[in-house]
Amino acid sequence: MDTLSGRKREIEIIRDHIQRRKSLHLYGPPGVGKSGLLDYIIARWGEIPNPPVPIYCRNSGTLREIIHCIAHSLLGMFKQLKGLDKYLEPVELEGKNDVDDENILNLSNIAYRYLRIGDFCVILDHLEKVTPRIHSCVSALLGCSSIITASRLAWELADFSSISGSLALWHVPKLKVENLCKDDAFILMQSLHDLLNINHSDIPGLFKDIYDISQGNPKMIETIFSKARDKRYVHGGKLNLNLVVIDYRIDEVRMP
Repeated sequence: MDTLSGRKREIEIIRDHIQRRKSLHLYGPPGVGKSGLLDYIIARWGEIPNPPVPIYCRNSGTLREIIHCIAHSLLGMFKQLKGLDKYLEPVELEGKNDVDDENILNLSNIAYRYLRIGDFCVILDHLEKVTPRIHSCVSALLGCSSIITASRLAWELADFSSISGSLALWHVPKLKVENLCKDDAFILMQSLHDLLNINHSDIPGLFKDIYDISQGNPKMIETIFSKARDKRYVHGGKLNLNLVVIDYRIDEVRMP
């Protein structure tokens, strides 16, 4: 598809912030499509006029994941990273193992240094736990480049109750990503139906039932259609939607 179903506004806002080197925080409930938006933006990065260089961290659950992702990306661009450790001794990183073995504090300082000398946009997905260490890291990143972040939290003041000092993240502009409206959800369902060739005798009724169950949640809609390809769920030419949803809920509980 040329665009994500029902996400034209969100795509335009994100691209505008990236082009203007402005930071932005995406938030919304699970399955609403935050990661899908970021993947879409990254896949079509060249459509942004005069874009910065992207560094995309899909998993940003820990400080180590964030810094290692950034450092590996920078190493791929610069081929060698140089800096100083806390004793002012030179540090040179020339390969993946050098990055993996380096002290996280040294690695952070080196990453911040290289981000400052370039034109970068750091994108952090699944930034769920705003711990003091991660807050300090992301606050430092805000001083080096623009950042696009995504999590379930809106980053209200209550989310920073355990953090003292700067509340830079609280001031980052926010974009709420919500479930699809009925019309856009039906467009998504039609495209999935055409793609997956689901066998059902009452397609309009099926779409209505799926919308009533999912309330327009894209992930749930896509998962239901994916499961509906299994012939075990089809009886007498009709999809047993109740059985699909039961298995969907079971899979949710099993997920870590």
